Amino acid sequence: MVEAMACGVPTIVSNTSCLPEISGNALAYFDPLSIEAMAACMQKVLCDSDLRLRVREKGIDRAHEFTWQRCARQTLDVLLKAGQRPQLK
Repeated sequence: MVEAMACGVPTIVSNTSCLPEISGNALAYFDPLSIEAMAACMQKVLCDSDLRLRVREKGIDRAHEFTWQRCARQTLDVLLKAGQRPQLK
């Protein structure tokens, strides 16, 4: 999903799980339990050029927030925090 956003692909995803959180609510969403909702979401993004452009631009902006430097910093922070905890016996 993040790669698709970074490439400028107007992306649609399920409105459940962590997907809206990761995408920052920048994409078009559908109910994964409804084939009709999924089809309608695809059709809307394909046929509505304003929506398609908006989803594309918001996706690109959101994807820029995911960098390897940020990933490394957050991983290091977790490891440092874990190293400060008392050892379990």
